[in-house]
Amino acid sequence: MRAREKSLGAQHLLLDLERYIKDIRRFLPTPVAYLTTMGVIVDATEALLRLLGRRDIEVIGRSILDFCPHPEQLEALRLETVERGSVRGAECSLSSNAGIEVPVLVDTMARHDEQGDHIGFFASFVDITERREAEEARHRFEQRIHQAQKLESLGVLASGIAHDFNNILFGVLGNISLAQMKLSAGSPVQEHLQRAERAAERAADLTHQMLAYSGKGRFVVEPLDLSGVITEMDELLDAIISKKAVRRYQLAPGLPRVEGDAAQVRQVVMNLFTNASDAIGDAGGVISATTGTMEADAGYLAQTFMGFDLPAGCYVFLEVTDTGCGMDEPTLQKIFDPFFTTKFTGRGLGLAALLGIVRGHKGAIRVNSEPGRGTSVKVLFPVADEPVEANIVRPVEADSWRGEGLVLVVDDEEIVRSTAERVLEALGFEVLLASDGREGLETFRSHADQVRVVLLDMTMPERDGRETFTALRRLRPDVRVILSSGYNEQEVTSAFAGEGLAGFIQKPYAPHQLAAVLRGILEG
Repeated sequence: MRAREKSLGAQHLLLDLERYIKDIRRFLPTPVAYLTTMGVIVDATEALLRLLGRRDIEVIGRSILDFCPHPEQLEALRLETVERGSVRGAECSLSSNAGIEVPVLVDTMARHDEQGDHIGFFASFVDITERREAEEARHRFEQRIHQAQKLESLGVLASGIAHDFNNILFGVLGNISLAQMKLSAGSPVQEHLQRAERAAERAADLTHQMLAYSGKGRFVVEPLDLSGVITEMDELLDAIISKKAVRRYQLAPGLPRVEGDAAQVRQVVMNLFTNASDAIGDAGGVISATTGTMEADAGYLAQTFMGFDLPAGCYVFLEVTDTGCGMDEPTLQKIFDPFFTTKFTGRGLGLAALLGIVRGHKGAIRVNSEPGRGTSVKVLFPVADEPVEANIVRPVEADSWRGEGLVLVVDDEEIVRSTAERVLEALGFEVLLASDGREGLETFRSHADQVRVVLLDMTMPERDGRETFTALRRLRPDVRVILSSGYNEQEVTSAFAGEGLAGFIQKPYAPHQLAAVLRGILEG
């Protein structure tokens, strides 16, 4: 009798222990399932039930494969656990009751009976949704960094080519103008020179587009009302877009001003509308333009093209949306590459130049598109601060003007020096030449009292224009210096604000433009 009582007591103790262990397993904070060898769920923790979004009666007795969107993943883990006894750190997915795919890390451990036969296994799951999202965000960020570096490298290349090309074009245009000056107005050669001049000017326009891509194009900066710019362009936009495209405007009144080059901002607007029109094509559709202001934080700017290093703050935006064909992800990754086009024939630098213009204005671009569902392009411009004027003397008309005195030309390009020498001599000046900043300073020291003006290139080896300008001012504080560069005036002269820079002239320039700048300085 006592033996029977002891046996029953031991059984009750074991049952209580099993219930106790089951309760511990049920309330573990980790999602865990106890499975048969074939993968049927015998028991599950509350944490796993919450992860699946189901009650125990919906889970117990069913195969774990029923809750996996990719059953082959867990089936492979089951077979590996049966063979090896355990698996560590495998990745797969579970599906919740809401149909959401949850990425998880899985550890499995086989369970054996007293004879060592495999009777089941435990599987623990760790939700790695946040980690996966963080990895994807990091991957997207790295892609944007890579895109920015690629565009920056191409921008440096385009800028360097444009700079050298501008120097050559200055020699071409300068010598054409000198030839025109020496010929009579009725000479039959004048017509050929005029054609050559127009061709050279078209080449100069191409260099301006390349500089726009690099973010260093020709800028004439002024406060702009973005809504006003679009309103003023209405008739022009009507002429350039498809007649089957309907335009709709939501232009916010009283927008804060942005500092920008009106011509280049208009180019951005035209580019956006032209691309939207092309996307709509002959099928017809709607192009919507919206302006407004927004507070852009670092997270938002990180999702834009070229905006990851911009400061958070208030931005004025233009968003152009179309109902056209849209773009897939591989196309979106290429749209700002130079000369990339989805059209039968390309139109030059296209969106690459637009990106350069926006980058030059310290702005950013965000693009959303889906095949068959249209495209939305949002361009952000920072709200303007108080403008800082560089106190540059502006050119005046000088068609028949002649000057006198000594001018020092400092430029590392021989064709620029020789052409500038002949142009200045034709205007009545004496000329000294220097091939770099170091030679320029030595020449200036020897003639400091006689030099009326220094024509100084901005980009040179040894000493650049900035260093040379500072050294010239130390030698003679009242020296009048004209900076010459292929880059835009705002970018170049902003570094000299309040330092007494006399003037600026952008390459390539014609003799009458140089004469106008000189006259404005010497007679102003």
